[in-house]
Amino acid sequence: MSKIIPIIMILVGLFMWRFPARSAFQRRNENGIEIFKSYDRMRARKSFEGLVRIAGAVVLLAGLGHLIVPSEFSLFNLAHPGTASAPGEAR
Repeated sequence: MSKIIPIIMILVGLFMWRFPARSAFQRRNENGIEIFKSYDRMRARKSFEGLVRIAGAVVLLAGLGHLIVPSEFSLFNLAHPGTASAPGEAR
């Protein structure tokens, strides 16, 4: 169960990374030039796709990190301020 979330994060990150490239390919005409209705739409679409790719890379790296890091070193298992457990103490 603990490996499902990182795998889903990796798959979502890969999809988010791949989506803009696929969209750009579908906008190309037979000469390989991307076709847009206006300059403003081109800027908006390119900006949106760039943000999606960056977010996809972050999600992908977070999923890989969550998959690789052992659960005892995870941020979710650290003692929170105000708790009585000391570092290295068994829970």
